[in-house]
Amino acid sequence: MPSADYFTNIMAGKYEMATFGWQGTLFPVSSSESLFYPEMKPGGDGQNFAFVTDPKLGDLWTQANTELDPAKRLKITSQINDTIASYMPMLPIYPYPNVQVVDKNLANYGPGTFTDLTDDWTKVGFTK
Repeated sequence: MPSADYFTNIMAGKYEMATFGWQGTLFPVSSSESLFYPEMKPGGDGQNFAFVTDPKLGDLWTQANTELDPAKRLKITSQINDTIASYMPMLPIYPYPNVQVVDKNLANYGPGTFTDLTDDWTKVGFTK
């Protein structure tokens, strides 16, 4: 597939597999809705490039985006996740690279694929 036509073909549904990703936001519930709901038709507007959805997602997203209680919102987003996982033909193929440049004498700081996003600053420091 020529690179100039990459997303034109994806939006038209002319692909079997595609590799690209979306950047996360501070609002993962509301910003991910358009990836899975509503169902999009090839050539239509939106980001649901799988062109499938589950109708109950609309109500779940409405609830999640208006719920102010964090515990209740988490339960709703869990239902969203379970619904998507039950039908969505989406498979992460590779992790995004995490590249950081640090001084070679800096210890316990840098990219870590299987770690959380918080650093233990009591263990970060320079070696001799």
